[in-house]
Amino acid sequence: MFCSSLTFNYENFGSNLCQPTTGLEDITNTPEIKVYPNPFANELTIGKINDGVLGSYVITDVQGRIIYSGVESKSSRVIYNGELLKRGVYFLKVENSPVIRLYKL
Repeated sequence: MFCSSLTFNYENFGSNLCQPTTGLEDITNTPEIKVYPNPFANELTIGKINDGVLGSYVITDVQGRIIYSGVESKSSRVIYNGELLKRGVYFLKVENSPVIRLYKL
């Protein structure tokens, strides 16, 4: 039977109501990566907003084939020339320890 006057007492939960349940650490202080323009026609720029090196990056197509990859250890920015790419959906994975970011291009 359906009860139309159901009440709930939130005070019984105490301070655990807003605690994270996954046990994972908060990643708000991770390196910020900027990918632009997205979508791109000829050139794609991958860069870090704050100081430091970019790390490793991989561009793949929807079938998982690697289109372009590299490791940038001296610069905070990479410009990829994609004018020979066919139109379609591509993915970018940027790894800068301990964070891995994925982007749909």
